[in-house]
Amino acid sequence: MKKHRGRHLLSLLASAALLASLLPAAFAAEAEGEKHITILGTSDMHGNIWGYSYEDNAETDNNGMARLYTYIQQVRAENPNTFLVDAGDDIQGTIMTDDLYNKTPEEPHPVVTAMNYMGYDAMTLGNHEFNWGIPTMQSILGQASFPVLAANVTDAQGEPVTGAGWTIVERGGVKLAVIGVVTPDVPIWDSGKDGIDDAVYEAANVAVGKAIDEIGDQADVIMVSAHMGMYAEFDEEGGSDSAQKILDDNPEIDVLQVAHNHVVVNEKQGSTVIGGVRNGGRDIARFDLTLDADNQIIDSSVEIVDMTGVTPSQELREIPLVAEAHQKTIDYINGGGSLMQDVTSHRSLWFYLFTISWAKRLGNQVMMYGCGIGPIHSPANRRRASRVLQKSVDAITLRDTHSAEELEDMGVTKPQVILSADPTVILPAAPAQVVDGILESQGIDPHGRYIGFALRPWPGFEAKAAVFGAAADYAYETYGLTPVFLPIERRLDVGAAQLAAQHMKAPHYILPQTGRSDHTIGLFARMQAVVSMRLHALVFSAGQGVPLVGVVYDQKISSFLSYIGQDLYTGLDEVTEEALRAHIDAACARIGDEAFLSGGVERLRQVERRNSETARMLLER
Repeated sequence: MKKHRGRHLLSLLASAALLASLLPAAFAAEAEGEKHITILGTSDMHGNIWGYSYEDNAETDNNGMARLYTYIQQVRAENPNTFLVDAGDDIQGTIMTDDLYNKTPEEPHPVVTAMNYMGYDAMTLGNHEFNWGIPTMQSILGQASFPVLAANVTDAQGEPVTGAGWTIVERGGVKLAVIGVVTPDVPIWDSGKDGIDDAVYEAANVAVGKAIDEIGDQADVIMVSAHMGMYAEFDEEGGSDSAQKILDDNPEIDVLQVAHNHVVVNEKQGSTVIGGVRNGGRDIARFDLTLDADNQIIDSSVEIVDMTGVTPSQELREIPLVAEAHQKTIDYINGGGSLMQDVTSHRSLWFYLFTISWAKRLGNQVMMYGCGIGPIHSPANRRRASRVLQKSVDAITLRDTHSAEELEDMGVTKPQVILSADPTVILPAAPAQVVDGILESQGIDPHGRYIGFALRPWPGFEAKAAVFGAAADYAYETYGLTPVFLPIERRLDVGAAQLAAQHMKAPHYILPQTGRSDHTIGLFARMQAVVSMRLHALVFSAGQGVPLVGVVYDQKISSFLSYIGQDLYTGLDEVTEEALRAHIDAACARIGDEAFLSGGVERLRQVERRNSETARMLLER
């Protein structure tokens, strides 16, 4: 440990000189008492326990907590004096976390369960731990068997919102102090959510200094686990959100773990080792320290270890809650409506079965194209469906794994069954000149800059209409984006748009209809950003690379946005003007980032090709 702020530096130098002159043989004795510790650092795992791409419905080969645990076990076997520290952003980022388990914070959480099993010594809050408000975060992370740290975020009583700002862990005769700080920019993203605005967010460098003073001489090694990048994200002048500022102001730090930016950091400044990893469990930071008999650090190094090719830990995957959550997420993503069901009507099911049966009788190849199966509740209907599909269908491409299980349960084994995706993901936009004509017919300049709103009536919407109106005004005043209200279902949506527009001052347009699908897609493609309650508006816009803000009245909205990696959404019940403004700011910052915006949908499009490939195969028979 480097002593506090250099205040003992002269005395140490004098002592060292005296010992060197009087006891030249002491170094040999100290070498015999050397200790070696290893600190492993993870961060930004974003709910990826399994090492699985839910959008591709396939295993990965380079990420996930299960791979990290395999490596962690190997290092612990090599060196029992190994510490494990995480720097946050772990309970958010997948359908599993965002749409399933974070909505029931009182229930056991799979990510925390996995981290408990992995034997973490400490965790620092990340900004995404605040996404559901502080009480939800406290409920979920209250399940942790290790301390969760937030030295620079305190409640009204001045206490850390997690109950601790730092901790000391002793292993192998070495005491490691871990100080946890998160970027103080949390309110920029999550203001208005439960408890966020009641907390105090202190500059990280200041909070670390206070913690070091509190720790005093209790520890041998000082580690700061900082959920922020090396350089300021917003506070360029003050550096309150900069890990470099933390180190500059607190040179006593021996180990600095950084996070948040999802980039590899591997450097040494003076005697301080600094490490950071990418997201999703793609890397782990390894800090190796050698201490002498007096527990003074005499050597240190950092290495970033890539998880590519590491075998996932089946031990971790077989934790009952982890295995259950994994399968539940697959089932959830692949759920949805279906024509092969008897929930809405028995007659519709009979009609489609009749059509399939007669198509085969007339000598045709029969394919069920990108469809869903179930639920079919009636035993008689299940027997009827099984009989027709088994006898009359040559191939079935499915948009979800649950449909495959339904077919298996019904005893349908003869047709070729292939998992694909919903065909609507490849629908094209109308030609530019057609879209120009639609806009001009409504008095809209085809070359203008616009923000689209797709609203719908829903219980609670009327009370929030003024929020949408204010958000539309904000987009116009701040970014010069003229609001355009685009109805998906004109019978309902135009009225919702008119209700929001009553609260507006900015110029705007309300289209009476968007027309057929290619016209609608073309119109959304002209928007610089889209705020939507409608799922199809989000799907169409995402496919055109438009930044999205979702307002969630049904979990299918948040499910889709999380599925494609767009994280800007809030519930209709809790949406506020401030939250919507912040989301619009973030969406506008993404304008032009095509790789980010279209990546998830592009993967769906690639899987969707299996539909046409299967059809082509049947036609060539």
